[in-house]
Amino acid sequence: MKLINSVIIVTLLLIANKGFSQNTYKADAIYFVLDDLKGNEIARKPEGRNASIIYDPFFKSYKIAYTDSKEQVVTMHLEYIKDEENGFVKMKDSYNTVFRVQNQIETYSRMWLYLPGQAPGKVSYISIEKISATKD
Repeated sequence: MKLINSVIIVTLLLIANKGFSQNTYKADAIYFVLDDLKGNEIARKPEGRNASIIYDPFFKSYKIAYTDSKEQVVTMHLEYIKDEENGFVKMKDSYNTVFRVQNQIETYSRMWLYLPGQAPGKVSYISIEKISATKD
């Protein structure tokens, strides 16, 4: 009986751990993008490469690290605030900048972080592209 109880407890712990395990991804490039209101791209500036993304489903948070043009590693931590309409999530970084995040990793291998304070008639966002899951 003790063995069965032990097996059940271990199984439950493994299931719980899997439910809260982090998802890790890699991405080829990160860009700052500027679009007009019709969705036409006006400008695209490379911001970084060789990105790694860690998503924590328990906290609904992201840790993003990438190499910038000066070969410096830049890190960004996004904390969950709330879910919004159309699949957007409101999140804030460590500087309290609030982003509207659109996670399209599973469908389009990309993630968009919409920046606050848009210029009239323009939409600016950070585009993380060519994202793929890493193997644990």
